[in-house]
Amino acid sequence: MLERLPVEVITSILEYLSVSDLLEASTVCRRCLLASQSRSLSARLSLVLCPGDLFGPGADEAEDRPLVRRATSLRLHSDVSARVLCQPRFHACLHQLESLSFRGSSIQEDELCSVLRHCVFLRELDLANCNALFMSGTFLEKHERVGACLPVLSALHSLDVSHNRYLSDALLTRVMATVARPRSLRLAGCTICFSSYSDSSASFSTLLSLKTILLCVSEHTCSLRVLDLSATGIPDSALARIGQIPALQLEQLYLADCDQVSVRGLEALLRSQTSLQVLDVHGCPGVDEQTVGVLSSACPGVRSLDLSGCRLTSSVLAPLGSLPCLERVQLANCFREARVDTTSLARFVAAASRVRCVDLSSASIVDDSVVSSLCARLPLLTELNLSSSSHVTDESVHLIASGLSQLSVLRLAWCRQLTDFGLVGLDKTARFVEALAANREFTACRCCTSGPDKLALFRREKSLVGHPLAHVAQHEVNALLRAGASGERGLQRLSKLRLLDLSSCPLVSDAGVEHGLPRGQLQHLLLSACTLLTDRGLEALSANAPVLQRLSLQHCCHVTDRGLAQLIRHAPRLHWLNIAGCSAVTDRTVDALLTWPHRLRYLDASMGTAMSPQGYALLEERIPALLQPEGE
Repeated sequence: MLERLPVEVITSILEYLSVSDLLEASTVCRRCLLASQSRSLSARLSLVLCPGDLFGPGADEAEDRPLVRRATSLRLHSDVSARVLCQPRFHACLHQLESLSFRGSSIQEDELCSVLRHCVFLRELDLANCNALFMSGTFLEKHERVGACLPVLSALHSLDVSHNRYLSDALLTRVMATVARPRSLRLAGCTICFSSYSDSSASFSTLLSLKTILLCVSEHTCSLRVLDLSATGIPDSALARIGQIPALQLEQLYLADCDQVSVRGLEALLRSQTSLQVLDVHGCPGVDEQTVGVLSSACPGVRSLDLSGCRLTSSVLAPLGSLPCLERVQLANCFREARVDTTSLARFVAAASRVRCVDLSSASIVDDSVVSSLCARLPLLTELNLSSSSHVTDESVHLIASGLSQLSVLRLAWCRQLTDFGLVGLDKTARFVEALAANREFTACRCCTSGPDKLALFRREKSLVGHPLAHVAQHEVNALLRAGASGERGLQRLSKLRLLDLSSCPLVSDAGVEHGLPRGQLQHLLLSACTLLTDRGLEALSANAPVLQRLSLQHCCHVTDRGLAQLIRHAPRLHWLNIAGCSAVTDRTVDALLTWPHRLRYLDASMGTAMSPQGYALLEERIPALLQPEGE
């Protein structure tokens, strides 16, 4: 059938696939391979060059793969020397690159110039945390090196020099002089002097001053659209001076973790930035509800707004609804009140029909009624984060499963009231609720010296592993499933779900994993501290999640080698695995992992697993690409 279709038609079909699916589809036949090599598809590929890709089995053939040669984005792992890219075998790959990242590497100037000489189509360059490159202070000081890099640097659209502690006025001036029309400039985490003496006419060779930043921005106002000054401690006066630069029209502004920023400084800057689309001020304690009012009047085209960690009340929801283009709003760890302002919530959901992503993690105001409003009025949500919402129950999961069919990312970590009933889509019986109250037992916290009866404030629940309540829940779910109608129920209705986070949900067990998770397309699953999970749940995952790529089982103490071996055997795309604290895991899991040595990239087996030192040594020897997890 495929042999009869034109390559252009196959290319259009492949555009609907994820990157992992695209890689597998390219191995089906020759026509699929040709279709996958089109520039529109290869532009989605981002490669990470790790030590195992250079020294492990099959490293010599890695650069000869067609999709590798056509990848347009490359990130060099910090443990890999940039000198390897100067080898002739990588020249074909470098020639296609549009984005290149040396973040955190120890690259030197001569190595960078040798690599850039081959990157004729490069548009994005990431030199964040490359302190060795700027330590000497002579970067791009020699004319012959400038001449070698100038054709590439002059065509750059994005430059990231964040978190470089040796960046100075002289260095930034030389770098920006080579970039003709920069669209993005990122200086996050750099040490910048905002004092008055930095306004003097002299430039500093060891200090980065506000004067030089203003000068660089002023010289590129016609092209600069993205500015990142996060974690620089920028004050309101500096924001006002940036806002006074003539003809500057930013589209993205990042001021995260700037503790001196307040509404006054933001207003002085935003009044002149009418084209702003993305604003990130998370972690700025001086930002409050007035910021949203300023945005609605000065920047009505804002599409993404991050206010996480700011001091807000639920009344901020009402002005958020007045932003007609808002698609992404992050309000994690913002609210300090116990109950939501229902009027503000109603105004928000009634006006925010374009919103696709909502983050309300660690919000005390979130309960089932808030989730009900979101599901009823925002049916096109694709990302929802309700982590650490202690008042969210199974009713919220029922509402999400029935009302948010477009959801692709769902985070419910630390929602400790969730049970298998919510995942499966069944209502709790009165007997189960009574059993929950009758069987709850407590033990004294470590910091409590007076006993649980004398100081109830510091009581904590006993582990539910082996508790009769766990058996009641699982048996009841199984009985209701056998008696109920066939078909998809619960989270199985979310056919587009790709990431699900159920970390630290202690009442989720094998029954929920087996009968409640969506089948077929789930790629990332986080089940850390789900202590009721056993090998039965992993066996269900191996059958229902064939495209699983990332799995976290941290502190799932009842998971054993048998369940992991079953999962590894039937999950061919699994490349990220966290089994830290799984005390029943032994060297038999090492044997299962070594069956697929080319697949695994991240493994955390620390904190009490029963693996021997010989097992760890064997993993490091046989899987050179193995790295420590960089986060979930």
